[in-house]
Amino acid sequence: MASALEATGDFRMLRRLPPRTFKPDFIPGARLALYVDVETTGLD
Repeated sequence: MASALEATGDFRMLRRLPPRTFKPDFIPGARLALYVDVETTGLD
């Protein structure tokens, strides 16, 4: 169904990103942070 909607050119489907692993020991003293973009005015 998602492919059919996208094929019309009137819709753009958002898809979930695959989980990523965070390795805090990669950089000494590194910390985990999260940035969330909550803009709801459009996709542009």
